[in-house]
Amino acid sequence: MTTTSQTVAAILKKAGITFRPLPKDWGNSHLGQIFHHMIPERICEFDPKCIAEAANYVGVLQAFAQATQGEFVPESLRAEGSVGGKVVLEFMHAGKAIRFKFTQQGRWVADDFYEQLRKFCRKHLSGSYLSVGTDWAMEVYLPHKVIAQIQKKTRTFDSVEAVVQFVVEGASPSDMFTAWESLPWQLKAGYTRDGDSLMTALLKSEADTDRCLSAYETHETPLLPSRYGESPLELAQRLRGVNPRHLIGEPSATLGYAEIRQKWSQRLWHSYRPEYMRIVDALEADLSSMRFSESGNLYGIVMCHAPLLDCGTEVAEVHYHEYNPAYTLNLLTLGPGGGALYLQLPLDQVETVIDLLRRYCRRTLWTTPGQDGAWLVVPK
Repeated sequence: MTTTSQTVAAILKKAGITFRPLPKDWGNSHLGQIFHHMIPERICEFDPKCIAEAANYVGVLQAFAQATQGEFVPESLRAEGSVGGKVVLEFMHAGKAIRFKFTQQGRWVADDFYEQLRKFCRKHLSGSYLSVGTDWAMEVYLPHKVIAQIQKKTRTFDSVEAVVQFVVEGASPSDMFTAWESLPWQLKAGYTRDGDSLMTALLKSEADTDRCLSAYETHETPLLPSRYGESPLELAQRLRGVNPRHLIGEPSATLGYAEIRQKWSQRLWHSYRPEYMRIVDALEADLSSMRFSESGNLYGIVMCHAPLLDCGTEVAEVHYHEYNPAYTLNLLTLGPGGGALYLQLPLDQVETVIDLLRRYCRRTLWTTPGQDGAWLVVPK
């Protein structure tokens, strides 16, 4: 069977692109790892949550340009506007004035920026950017035909819409399993241009219900609401006539912090694992008001504010992944003034994990629409 790395190597070789061969045991590594080793000079990698002001887009565009190895050298860059409003990014390319205009909600690089950048690439450059991100935004600059071949051969996708269309067109569970193997978490936990999560978009699509549920169960796609707070559970019942509660479990009993801490100290499994205890110790004062899963044994931290833990309504979870050292953070509060946030963060960003959990405990996380996953205002 041809491995992912062999497939990529064959495509790059045929296109005349110089690359470093991969070690033999990297056969089916994630595309991000493969490209990082083979053609690191074509990689653009950055923290996607980097927009504190419009001027930050100048650095973002320069990072993208650097990956083209001189084909794209924007000049006279300037960005104006504000977070929560419109941003205008202007630059000169090959003597032509180029202008991107988009809405900036929160601190994440806007979806419309990526869309306009790819339109610019199709019109002015020989290549574009293939999203292969994992913990960070990671894009690799490649010729247009090479991107199309890689997407076809490895079932990669550059948008949530493309993933939805793949399922709508009749992907089998086996097809989805293969595709999900290399699907970055930014797409599993991403949103369409209309603000739908992968699951809410699938439930609203023409895909049959079995495929929708298979998409969720394959590699644990996050059951995220839309950016406007539409619950996948509610949509499944209203639009499909099914109750997918079995996918996340029924509400379960909880314990207070003092009780769960005592249980943790008595258990052998993962008990007092340092990656978790660093977070617990830093948040001890805030955890006193939280409720914890009665079955929690530090395979992860799972908590909420309510007497019953309902992972489809209100929950804060953090899990440490030893095989790929990183934290997965899942925060959800349904209803007015709520939001949803799903992140994978490397271990050196544990302070970010602690800060987000602290704000969740204090109910100060979802304060500004579009900021840190807070619901957006429904378009009129």
